[in-house]
Amino acid sequence: MASISDLPAGILLYLIQCLQEVKYVSALSRSGSRFIYNIATPILYSCVKDEPSVMCWACDEGQSNTVRHLLDAGADPNALWVPEQTGRMPWTLRHTAIKNGNIDLCKVVWDKGLKPPPRKELGSLISKAVETDSVAALEYLLGLNGASGIMLTGPRLHNAISDQRIRCAKFLIEQGAPIGYQSKKGETCSLLASKMRENALARKLLKKGADPNTSDIHPTDTPLIQGTVSRNNELVVDLLEYGAIIHGPGVHEGALTYAISRGFLYDVRAMANSTSFADATKDDKCRYVFLALALPADAEASKGSLDAILNGRGVDPNCFYQDLRQILSLQFSIIMLRPNAITMLLKHGAGMHRRPGPDPGDSRDLFNPSSTTSLELAIRHVEPFIVRQMLNQFPSSPADAKSWQADELREKLEPQLLADYVRAACYRMKPPIFEVLIESKLDFSMRDPRNGDTALHMICEGLKGYMDGSNWEPCKIGARAAISILLLLERLDIDPKIENDKGVSALQLIRQTMEYGGDEFFWKEVAEVFGIMLIVDDDSIRMA
Repeated sequence: MASISDLPAGILLYLIQCLQEVKYVSALSRSGSRFIYNIATPILYSCVKDEPSVMCWACDEGQSNTVRHLLDAGADPNALWVPEQTGRMPWTLRHTAIKNGNIDLCKVVWDKGLKPPPRKELGSLISKAVETDSVAALEYLLGLNGASGIMLTGPRLHNAISDQRIRCAKFLIEQGAPIGYQSKKGETCSLLASKMRENALARKLLKKGADPNTSDIHPTDTPLIQGTVSRNNELVVDLLEYGAIIHGPGVHEGALTYAISRGFLYDVRAMANSTSFADATKDDKCRYVFLALALPADAEASKGSLDAILNGRGVDPNCFYQDLRQILSLQFSIIMLRPNAITMLLKHGAGMHRRPGPDPGDSRDLFNPSSTTSLELAIRHVEPFIVRQMLNQFPSSPADAKSWQADELREKLEPQLLADYVRAACYRMKPPIFEVLIESKLDFSMRDPRNGDTALHMICEGLKGYMDGSNWEPCKIGARAAISILLLLERLDIDPKIENDKGVSALQLIRQTMEYGGDEFFWKEVAEVFGIMLIVDDDSIRMA
């Protein structure tokens, strides 16, 4: 005759659950409840107590009371259960409880005589707890004998971070797991944490002393680079506070270089105010200035990046780049036609009267930044509005708006420097440039202290610089020179009869040019234009 114990374990457990629900029904008599509680249920428990699968199923479902009753009925707390999936290792009740994060079940089984797990099983339990990101499970396991040495390891922490088990990773860090571990691929805990959206883990690693400059097999792959690329501004600030280095191993590598080139203003400002930037060499800081200047004028945040760098700790606005013929930052912005950059450099203290190289004398070289001041370079090469813009940066008060010596912070303007500016305008022979400089009260009646040349002498000398390498036709060059001569005579009443230190007057030079009889095509063309546009008497020059 079949008995109730012959029923499948699953059916018996189902009956137990049904009886548990029935005994709480208020309409049930007191005697009926006692029967269910004291007789029927214990009988059913005793029938399934030797079925590990029933125990593990109850544990898996979080049925703490069911597990407790099964243990009270004599179930073995150390029984093993083999999951249905093939190839799986046997599980204990503790495995099932850890998997579900049910630490109360662990304590129930422990109180009923569960044996301490062997080392191999303990490692498996810890892995299962990390897999479920259960801090409570790790706390329970850490209290077991021998768990500390298995749990608090570098690889364990690295894997937790790699698998995005944030809560468990924080717990492992707090409990003292080594934070300097590096995987076979070269990845460190800090580098992995910097790739996450949340910064709490990276911040905790930094507080525990993690190296903010760690990298994998690629030296440029650092936490700061990761934070910059992902636009994680808070992480960038945290890393800088803990000593992250903004420079890369190469000239065009590093976090700040990337931030400048991408126009990441927040990061550029943070890095420019960092200790790493302050400790940088003068050449490195100069490189960042020129990098910001090289951005396209319409690039996103190009102006802001330059302003942030110039506001950085220890930046010299008068720095020069040796790789570019010792060109000054202000000169570079003039060559690149960057009016905004010119204004910003001047406001930050760049001197437009500085020369990076020695005084060239009365050189006719049309493009030699290393031997000219920034203003002279602008007078020779850029549009008049840029020259006007540069001059407008100088006044210290409205009353000094047209004073060449208004800004006392600039170098003192000596007569020779002023003469160089006159010479630059005369060599260029562009009437709008003359207009700008005349409005700014540059004295074109002065003579060059080196040789006694007047502005008219300088125009004649400037013609020689156009003989070779000019894209202009000689007749156009001659016309510009003639117009410039007439402009100076009419506006400033310069005397063409004044002789230089060699005893030669501008009147003589102009007459010689008009009377040229040689074979040089250039001078023949210029002479013809002069003859058309100018009338030269014994003591004067006037328009034809």
